[in-house]
Amino acid sequence: MGLGEELRLAWFVSVNAVVLASAWRIASRLGGRSLSQALLDTLLLNYLIQYVIVCGLGACGILSPINIAYGVMVVGAGTFLSTHLVKSTTPRISQMTHEGRIAMAILLFAAGYLLSYALDRRYLPVLETDALAYHLPTAIGWLQSGHLKLFEAWYWNPANSFSPLAAEAFMAWAIAPMQSDIFVRYVQTPALLIVGLAMYRIGRHLGARPIVAACVAVAAMLSRSIFAQATLVKDDLFVAAFFLTAVAAMGEVGSQNEEGETHHDPIAPWRIGIAVGLLVATKYPALLTLPLLILLMPSLLGVWTAKQWILAFSIVAILAGPWFIRNWITWDNPLFPMIIRIGGHTVWGGVFNVTRDASTRTPSAIWSMVTHGYFGTPAPFLLILMSIWVIAAVMYARQRFSSKYEKRPSTVRFAIWGPIVGPIVFSLASPHPEIRYFFPFLLPLFAAASLGLRLFDRLPRLQIATVTAIALAATMTSFESGLLSFVARFAEGGIIIATLGLAAAILWMRFKRIVIGIAAVVIAVISLPMYVNWRVYARSVVETATTVWPNQYGPIGQAWIAARDELPANATIAYANTYLIYPLYGSRLERRVLYAPVRSGEITFADLPNLGDRVPQSRIVETVTAAMNQGADEATWLNNLNRLGVTDLFIAKHERSENPPELQFTRDHPELFQLELENDAASIYHRSQKSP
Repeated sequence: MGLGEELRLAWFVSVNAVVLASAWRIASRLGGRSLSQALLDTLLLNYLIQYVIVCGLGACGILSPINIAYGVMVVGAGTFLSTHLVKSTTPRISQMTHEGRIAMAILLFAAGYLLSYALDRRYLPVLETDALAYHLPTAIGWLQSGHLKLFEAWYWNPANSFSPLAAEAFMAWAIAPMQSDIFVRYVQTPALLIVGLAMYRIGRHLGARPIVAACVAVAAMLSRSIFAQATLVKDDLFVAAFFLTAVAAMGEVGSQNEEGETHHDPIAPWRIGIAVGLLVATKYPALLTLPLLILLMPSLLGVWTAKQWILAFSIVAILAGPWFIRNWITWDNPLFPMIIRIGGHTVWGGVFNVTRDASTRTPSAIWSMVTHGYFGTPAPFLLILMSIWVIAAVMYARQRFSSKYEKRPSTVRFAIWGPIVGPIVFSLASPHPEIRYFFPFLLPLFAAASLGLRLFDRLPRLQIATVTAIALAATMTSFESGLLSFVARFAEGGIIIATLGLAAAILWMRFKRIVIGIAAVVIAVISLPMYVNWRVYARSVVETATTVWPNQYGPIGQAWIAARDELPANATIAYANTYLIYPLYGSRLERRVLYAPVRSGEITFADLPNLGDRVPQSRIVETVTAAMNQGADEATWLNNLNRLGVTDLFIAKHERSENPPELQFTRDHPELFQLELENDAASIYHRSQKSP
């Protein structure tokens, strides 16, 4: 549809406003024991609705922007009608205590800090390798075809094509109304808010004061390793967010108040089932978090009925099961194409098996990875958290068999044993030495901070000073030391948001209508110029890539820009010798981008020969490329170009594969392929006619 940028913006805002309003209506009426819980449930339901609509339409083969809008209309109408008869338990700000309002302001500071950071990056294009290779191409492929087809990430890790792909559903949701990547660049940003709210809930379950729990939540949100992912087009924050939400929900089941009364939450099976279901549906590494969740299982035993257990497991199976069942039915392996062996016995066969990196095998290697690796957490800050964990562990050991302990939420086990069990699981099972896979095992240390600081319950000033210092340390190290100027700039935005939020909370008690009126005026004042200037901004985002991509990726980035600007909008592009293909779709994401196999026969990932029982992570690209190009046949390639309707070629050149067979084939047939552009990194050809 040829909609203008402004109408697309209005469409996007309207769709998401309906979903959020529906989620809030459900959360506030069914599970809102507190404002923080209602907000957490709202964000969780927001992602659930996106996931169900995108995957439901895709499974039926009717996924499209307009059908997504129809789905949202059905959800909105159904939510309003179904909740109209349910008595409202909406949390009210007027019911908050003075300390609760301060805690809210602290959390709003983190939200304002995040918003300021997102605005600072508003002109940057997508830069992440995973996003360029398969995250966004998968989502675009779904929207172009209308169904959840398997996206084969050629020249890349085959496992990514068969992994659960909930994050790609969220990306398709963000792309659909805009027909561009302007909003999908922030697909993980709300997930960081979930991390903060869930950590706050966990802290409260552990008995921490609201201010203490809020400061620890801010420390978790703004710690460098986690905060660095906030505006990346990836899926690791989704794993952290859904994991923590499940922990918070499980910890509340069976918890006791000061009078020893057990809290029974009737919607707990729904909340836990949704959180765990979306967690497992996100990616393969999410399965590594399940041992930590087992730590909280005792809180459900003796509290839940058989029906509640069945309900929770059914929700998980419905949300996550289809991804694994597809693989199992088609390839007899739910984790295809990975070979799984236990005790030397092959449980499931596949195409390859990755050798675990040495950086995941020893405590010193894991420490180096966490503190010095990819967006590593500063060692001094990590040592502070570990010191408080030691305090919490001592407290746990001394009170483990006391009657008081039995009244505490079972999240105590998560806070105490998580920092021990997590690294062990990571060492035994994770093949990737990157801290983003370590998030679920890093977060228990923050929970331990909420527990350990209870040592100073009788010294409230010291307690507040300590936890404030922790939050400030996380904030000050959210970037590298050379970027401290960023911290001051973003902290200013956080302070403004926190101040306005606190003022609104106080005024809400007596002047509710005035607050609503002021908020409406502020939103209008901000929104109107944004709407008027939106077209200029959208064009600026596209133009910025013209300089940023070449600066980041060199000559291949220059080739992307040439392909984006010069090739026709309706082109069908065959790529070769590269897995970084997202820029080839064009700024409107209209082109078809495909791989034309050169290996004889009908070639899919499932047709590849066994790549090896111990393939190093660093050698996957070369290994897959060699298998794809083995026995390269010119006639097969030309026939595939015809079959796919290819109009243009993009052939990359790099040190891993300097002479791809496609490049020689094009040179052998100058009558078929007209060279449009060539540099050190790529050659772009126009296919002038169909080959015989």
